[in-house]
Amino acid sequence: MARKYIIKYYSKENFNANNFNRDAEDLAQEFRNDETIKSYKYLGIDPNPQEGDNIKVIFEYEVS
Repeated sequence: MARKYIIKYYSKENFNANNFNRDAEDLAQEFRNDETIKSYKYLGIDPNPQEGDNIKVIFEYEVS
């Protein structure tokens, strides 16, 4: 399996945990729609320090 990282930026003003759930599901749907990906596993998120007015979040997946 290979690792795939998707980076999203969130505004500090609108930042909440619901964003993660919605975006994780949206990203999973992209994998389901991609015929080259046979399976995927959501490994979690890595929230990084704030960058200016944004928070950088890395969604991590294993795909095969």
